[in-house]
Amino acid sequence: PDVNVWQGTSLASRERGQPAQLTISYFIGAPAPTVLALRQGHNMVSFPLLPENPSLEAVLAPIADLVLGVWAYDSADAASPWKVYVPGSPVNSLTTIDPRWGYWIEVSQDATLPLQGSVPGPQTIALHSGWNLIGFPCQSERGIAQALASIADHVTIAWHFDAADPIDPWNRYVPGAPAWTITLDKLAPTRGYWIMVDRNCSLVLP
Repeated sequence: PDVNVWQGTSLASRERGQPAQLTISYFIGAPAPTVLALRQGHNMVSFPLLPENPSLEAVLAPIADLVLGVWAYDSADAASPWKVYVPGSPVNSLTTIDPRWGYWIEVSQDATLPLQGSVPGPQTIALHSGWNLIGFPCQSERGIAQALASIADHVTIAWHFDAADPIDPWNRYVPGAPAWTITLDKLAPTRGYWIMVDRNCSLVLP
């Protein structure tokens, strides 16, 4: 589940010939704190929470001095798909974050970005034929076949760049490929993904 759930049980004793009573209480709390671990250089990430203020300037404020640039790829804009945010620039084409999108973030040194916001409900991500840079707006990781089930017939390949692995950072998933060739076997919150599809379709995440 995407929230923490605690269960408490109490059993009242029999009294005056009455049957015992069983009481079960559930307590639903907020998810564990979410952080974005960034490595020096480029990082392929996503933002799994809906911040109260979705502006990039506000979201990146805790590490503002370390951010060199942020890029997103809008596959719906065939003429100019790349959107860019550079701190201090007056002509940024990327100004807010969307949990459904994936992002490249370049930082000058290793950094940890705390993320705050509400948990988004079920999400549908519109994909366009060709490449799409998407996020994973869920609070727990899922096997890639399960996560991509709604577009299973249309996925050609998926990639993730793991900045924590300097030797072999690119992980890939190809439907139907031998298991030993697949290095991307799950989707996880805070990560971004390149996904190629053979037609326009919608990725449905429960």
